[in-house]
Amino acid sequence: MPSFVNTLCRYGLKNVVAISNAICGIKNIKATQKSNRKTIINVARIDGGGKNQDVLIRAFVTLAAEFPEWDISFWGDIANKRYYDSL
Repeated sequence: MPSFVNTLCRYGLKNVVAISNAICGIKNIKATQKSNRKTIINVARIDGGGKNQDVLIRAFVTLAAEFPEWDISFWGDIANKRYYDSL
């Protein structure tokens, strides 16, 4: 992450560069008309190995009734179909 570059430089490392994650293959995203909807977007591989989309879903469930104009959208490869199905 770019924020780590300064930290590493403070520890004496030189020539530190942040390389962002590439997001490839996103298709069919259309601009939508202005709406009152708000969206939390989780951009991560769905693998059940530390990305913890299940935690986001459980947290969202506790707040959804209070914030009915909010949605969650998951963007990423499905690396673990069983985990995906459980979500």
